Amino acid sequence: AAAAYLESAYDKTWGGWGSAPKFPSPATISLLLRGCTRESNTGHLEMALSTLRKMAAGGIYDHVGGGFHRYSTDERWLVPHFEKMLYDNAQLAVSYLEAWQVTHDAFFKTVTCDILNYVLRNMRDPAGAFYSSEDADSEGEEGKYYLWDKAEIMHILGPEDGQDCCAYYAVREEGNFTSHEPYHQGRNILHTSPKSDERVDSGRLAAWKEKLLNARIRRIRPGIDDKVITAWNAMMITALARAGFTWNIPEYASAACKAGRFLREIMYDGAILYRIWRRDRKRFPGYLDDYALTANAFTDLYECTGDESWLKSAQTLTERMLDGF
Repeated sequence: AAAAYLESAYDKTWGGWGSAPKFPSPATISLLLRGCTRESNTGHLEMALSTLRKMAAGGIYDHVGGGFHRYSTDERWLVPHFEKMLYDNAQLAVSYLEAWQVTHDAFFKTVTCDILNYVLRNMRDPAGAFYSSEDADSEGEEGKYYLWDKAEIMHILGPEDGQDCCAYYAVREEGNFTSHEPYHQGRNILHTSPKSDERVDSGRLAAWKEKLLNARIRRIRPGIDDKVITAWNAMMITALARAGFTWNIPEYASAACKAGRFLREIMYDGAILYRIWRRDRKRFPGYLDDYALTANAFTDLYECTGDESWLKSAQTLTERMLDGF
């Protein structure tokens, strides 16, 4: 019944469900991917894969630094609200990973790794846990950190690569950001078209991204909400553990284990799993999602590493959850 409803609400042009503003729907996509593999329903598979491709082509996806913004203000996934949330990126990493498992299309692996690399680079506390979000604004302007004008790209990449990069990402002299804010005039949100991949090989594209990222790092970054939320960290542990196991990437598995130890040793005191941690202080008994998602993450860590202590920790937390809720 749920899948039938999703068919009726599906946006056949741009992917996703409903109209603007449009939010990513990782749980919906996960449902469709599981349903299509169980029932061989190509229609459900196409809805899931097309939505993932359209989102990764749009401005809601950070083409330079990886990761997804919170939602799109339009139905095309072009103009985002530029905030980045840990829980969105954790769940979307799993969606793109599962799409790879169904298709073995390298595109989905690339997006997954870009998401995880962004989180490890920008959102990780030295203790191994992950921060909650990155702001939309910098220097008082929404999106300023992420927008580009054509002259800047041409200066960074040079005439030939600059011109080809601008064509690939639909960058225009007059800008493509229609906004009432004067500081958005002439600015561009990077996005791609279905034909973009035909024009550029992957090595050249990676070189452009590296140069643009190095230039962008010198800008004033948006602020970070540096509180650690247990349930959201558990989601990211699941994403990292699954990716580390699936593609044998030790960096992801190691990061998942370190964050898992943080939840097990810092956020859990043997009786209560706490929800919030910030600057060496934990607060508030956990909610149901903190317990459920952490038990799930510990199970994923067991499957990733074979270390049975994770399975025992998952069992302990599940028993606490059943007693408490």
